[in-house]
Amino acid sequence: MRRERESIAHALSKVNECPWSFAAGDVERLHELIQDEWVVDHLDGDELAVNNYQALCVSSYRVPFIDVDTQARSPLQRLQTDLGNAGLGGRVYRTRKGYRMALYQELSAETLFGEILPSHRLEQYGVDPTYALFCRELGNYRARVSAKPWRLVRRQYSQLSRYERWGKYPVIQFVENFGNAIATSQHWQTVMNCHDATAHCITNRLHTLY
Repeated sequence: MRRERESIAHALSKVNECPWSFAAGDVERLHELIQDEWVVDHLDGDELAVNNYQALCVSSYRVPFIDVDTQARSPLQRLQTDLGNAGLGGRVYRTRKGYRMALYQELSAETLFGEILPSHRLEQYGVDPTYALFCRELGNYRARVSAKPWRLVRRQYSQLSRYERWGKYPVIQFVENFGNAIATSQHWQTVMNCHDATAHCITNRLHTLY
């Protein structure tokens, strides 16, 4: 995340040179971002990463993220029930096209997708088997926390600053907690605080998600 801080600092250095290019609110948010304790360089082995289409992601080896790629409630409820029966619990968020779960229990991807949620059951939950395979092969989970490029239609994505790409648009809405609640670790709290802050988590369903 050091590079993101550097790019924010670079943007701030341009404010005096090109003041007409920055709205007052944008400048204020840039100052907030560069001082934000959750815009961090290191998350105890986890990290903020950039995926192949240049969206910002939380990449975690121990905090499980599961995306449910349907807006129907029944697959989500089925997954919640089965995870609850396995003694697990977590948070549920709404995304643009479905839901995201973040489990309280820190599990390896091999344990979650190899033992608890085997591949032959993923489709009934609305979970992408390719994502599960990706997690198992790389040994980590990934959760997108910035807008997908094709959802930013104001102008070409390549022309947007990193701040505009990553620091402006809500990606998730908190819905509820579910299942077995436990005392979470400091590492879990750090990862989830970073996840919620960088994804600009909201609670109002009226907002558009990106």
